[in-house]
Amino acid sequence: MENLLDNQEAFKSDDIHYSMVSAWKRLANFLVDWIGIVIWNILFGILISYFKFLLGFGFRIQMGMNLELYLFLLFCFRYVLYYSLTEYFLKGKTLGKYLTNTRVITQHNEMPSFKICLLRSIIRLVPFEPFSFLGGVPGWHDEWSKTYVVEESEYRKYNHSL
Repeated sequence: MENLLDNQEAFKSDDIHYSMVSAWKRLANFLVDWIGIVIWNILFGILISYFKFLLGFGFRIQMGMNLELYLFLLFCFRYVLYYSLTEYFLKGKTLGKYLTNTRVITQHNEMPSFKICLLRSIIRLVPFEPFSFLGGVPGWHDEWSKTYVVEESEYRKYNHSL
């Protein structure tokens, strides 16, 4: 049985009908990307530490700034940066999407622009957003940015230019 999107038979992207990617593949994308984000944060921290050592200065948090808030905001920045850059430069893919052979497309059956990738990434920060996929509906970061995650094979069937 196919998953449904907005109680219709799959969804349409400029007169092309795509099936919705399963919730299991979406979960796999999330878990693999989470590992990617952890690695990204470690590499980012090493790089910053190296430049601080190389340039001979230290970074200080302003007095009175809450350390937990600072670390949370820094994580959010890196989180948004990871998804925005990977989805844009890898043409609608992330590490997780490479493993599951899926990709992001716009409602016009195109690769998402950097602006759309950034919007998707920022929306992922909304509390409870990961649970917005429950019930066989698109997640908020798909719905609000007017994008879809589709099977790579299905996308290639309609787009021979890749």
